[in-house]
Amino acid sequence: MSPIYPIGDVAEDFQLPSSGHLVFLFSRSVRGVLNRLERRDGHGVRVFASHGLASVIAVLDADADVDTLLQELEDQLCAAEVWPLQEGTVVERNTIVRHWQNDGIATTEIEDIAATNLPYEVRTEVEQFNLNLKYFWARAEQFAPEYEDLAIWLHEAVSDAAKAVASYAQAHTDPASLADPQQHYGRVSLLVEINACLTMLNSQAMGVTPPLTEATYPIGEYSLLGIGSATRAVWRIYRHMSDVFADAQHLDRLHAMRDGAPFDSGVRPYRFQMSAWADSPLSIESQDPVGPATAPRRHIVYFSSRWGFHQTVQSVSVSWQCINGNAALDWNLLTLSHEFLHAHLRELLDELLLVGTRRS
Repeated sequence: MSPIYPIGDVAEDFQLPSSGHLVFLFSRSVRGVLNRLERRDGHGVRVFASHGLASVIAVLDADADVDTLLQELEDQLCAAEVWPLQEGTVVERNTIVRHWQNDGIATTEIEDIAATNLPYEVRTEVEQFNLNLKYFWARAEQFAPEYEDLAIWLHEAVSDAAKAVASYAQAHTDPASLADPQQHYGRVSLLVEINACLTMLNSQAMGVTPPLTEATYPIGEYSLLGIGSATRAVWRIYRHMSDVFADAQHLDRLHAMRDGAPFDSGVRPYRFQMSAWADSPLSIESQDPVGPATAPRRHIVYFSSRWGFHQTVQSVSVSWQCINGNAALDWNLLTLSHEFLHAHLRELLDELLLVGTRRS
């Protein structure tokens, strides 16, 4: 089962033709595919949208040629799966899967992180991460290349944590070591959280790829097609916000404020003056960044019925109800920006209160 939504001129009592084809389109650009299908809509082709990586579904009558349709769309597609129809039912033995290369998109090689010299509980987490990331990127590279910077960021974060844990373990052989156990176990918990969230993202974003007849998403409501395109959509919204805030260089502007004169926000004790803040030469907008913009900090973004809208150091979850109700007042995606700002504010407070220690 998976819900699909008619686009264009589709009758409410629409039924599958007695003969023809169901074509599941795994698109690079949903809008690009829909724009081209719009010209065919009603002329032997009916168009539907889904929550899955196969985000567009075309139902072709017997007189509509599948090969011609795929040739018209191939520069917009990652893959397509064709199900022949006979007497209104699918002829499963004759299903066809086609793949197209993402030409022009740079491929990224992600190597395994060495885990041999790590303590057992950390080694198992790093080994699991290597498997999780390999599964994720092998599919994202073809079906959702916009996840490339997340894959790179996760690899760097886990690699840095593993190196720090190895250094801690080596230093702790000396009883007089001053290594901080809180930082050590904080890094261990980071690895556990990243693995848990990446496993969730693997299931939601990459769990259903062709052939559909061999894939299963474990939530009954979306078991045939999954929720890959919905997950890609919230990632793109999050990534846009992350890029915009990185370009603003708030952290680097705070560096520039450190050598400024002390700021007095009140004319006399216990009296707060908003004008003092508005007119201050030390406002963050007036500071020039001390260097070029740094790469955006990323989080794993996924849907959760347990957490709803929620943010942690490594992840942002979006309420499960948003999959169907994101246009409603109660479940609209504006709350995603609220959760994103938790992480941004944490970094700013770390910079202000911990003298440049960026922990988030």
